[in-house]
Amino acid sequence: MARERSVSCCQEDGQWRKIVVMAQLSITLSGAPRVERDGILLDITIRKAVALLAYLAVTGAPQTRDTLAALLWPEADQERARGALRYTLAQLKSTIGGEWLYTTRDQIGLRAGPQLVVDVTEVARLQAQVAAHGHPLQQACAACLPLLQSIVALLRGPLLHGFTVPDSPAFDDWLFFESERLQRVQVDALAALIAVYSAAGNPAAAVPYAQRLVALDPLQEKVNEQLIRLYLESDQPGAALRHYEAFARLLHDEFDAAPDPATTALLARYTTAKDEGAQSHVRPPAAAAGQAPRQVLPIPRTPLVGRGHELAALDSILDDPTCRLLTLLGPGGCGKTRLALAAAQARREHAAQHVVFVPLAGLTEPRALAAALAAAVGCPPPSGSDPRQTLLDCLSERPYL
Repeated sequence: MARERSVSCCQEDGQWRKIVVMAQLSITLSGAPRVERDGILLDITIRKAVALLAYLAVTGAPQTRDTLAALLWPEADQERARGALRYTLAQLKSTIGGEWLYTTRDQIGLRAGPQLVVDVTEVARLQAQVAAHGHPLQQACAACLPLLQSIVALLRGPLLHGFTVPDSPAFDDWLFFESERLQRVQVDALAALIAVYSAAGNPAAAVPYAQRLVALDPLQEKVNEQLIRLYLESDQPGAALRHYEAFARLLHDEFDAAPDPATTALLARYTTAKDEGAQSHVRPPAAAAGQAPRQVLPIPRTPLVGRGHELAALDSILDDPTCRLLTLLGPGGCGKTRLALAAAQARREHAAQHVVFVPLAGLTEPRALAAALAAAVGCPPPSGSDPRQTLLDCLSERPYL
């Protein structure tokens, strides 16, 4: 018998009529799995029952029994796997109620309806509403705003966070890719909200969404730079500097690397502008005067093999005092950066030379080059009108590669 709640009410004709109200089943799959009936948490003790319910809820369509049996019991023969599926299905029915499950001889599904609330299904519905507006997500309109906010509120963490089925690799693979897909949805929604509030001149409102974006990928330079920019634009220089320092520590601890010079230059440019207006005195971390900056080179993921001849040639050229600029040319992907890093590492170890790695891919304006170079070598942010001269004065104190 279907679980239901019922109330009786008196109609105008004096007759009592029974109004049946179905219980509500709420399934939360973003973050740790959670199932509630009428607000009461249900304890589903069998892991594969949770996996079965999650798979049916996310796919949103009936699945064949053979498909589910092979997914969750891949090492068992068909008869044993289908028997395990029947037992798990019975346990699931007894916990959530059989009325929520659609079962036939060949198929199993989850019955859709207004009383069934699944967070990932709601996310898909909200996505469809946003897409129906017909504009790029980054150009979200005012009507998109509450929809995007609802998407972000629903996606509280990775799909089935912390949940695995160790002896079902196919299920774990499905879970991995579905979790990645939902994280992409969350990233896109957060980026759209940040763009909307930034375009509206309200960076303070964008900050919480940028913080969520950083939490999803703490090591991504772009999103950290974006959060620092929003802190600065919303008059929170202290928060910007604290986040910069925390990000720098994280990069150092994880990769023995430093923030991109463009990120450091962002603080430097803001500091310069504020100082000229006598409004602030925030300074990004920099080496003390006369002190060489901490030397950091990116750590390649793989060893350099079979390039000894090229390394020897580079070392010989760099030993020539008349060589002021050495450019490596070659087609994309042939290993120019990898070779340059190996040569730089060798110079630092054997020639005790000051070596600085300055990636310029993040720069969009030529005038930002001087600030990026200055940040990389630990030069104080330029306070005058000629940042190039400040950089040259700093570089004249010691030789750099």
